Amino acid sequence: GFDWRQFDVFILDFLSTGPTFDVLEPIIPGSTAQGGQLSISHKIIHCQPYGGEGDDQRGIDIVATTDSGEDWAFQCKHSPNFGLTEAREAIRLAKSEYPHANRYFLFVSGVVKPKALDLIATETNW
Repeated sequence: GFDWRQFDVFILDFLSTGPTFDVLEPIIPGSTAQGGQLSISHKIIHCQPYGGEGDDQRGIDIVATTDSGEDWAFQCKHSPNFGLTEAREAIRLAKSEYPHANRYFLFVSGVVKPKALDLIATETNW
């Protein structure tokens, strides 16, 4: 299995391939779209580690830029059971210490507990 360093490198390698993410964006008032949200595709065009071991990473492991110019922040959590407490702390730290990201992502190596999923689903730009 992976240790946390290998997991971080695995996610960085994945993002370095330039994947496209479909994310939900609020519909702009006056638009003819229906349902309150649109699915918009964003391609990762650049990514890099945000610091390294021992650095103050401000809750972020990887930063990326999309083809639309957005700044995205990724956290890699190597945890067999990622619960509500861990989710609250990850969200708090990222939003307070790295507030300028357009969108935040969590990559978790283990099971994400239902209460953590529910909390993340309520967060804007996660």
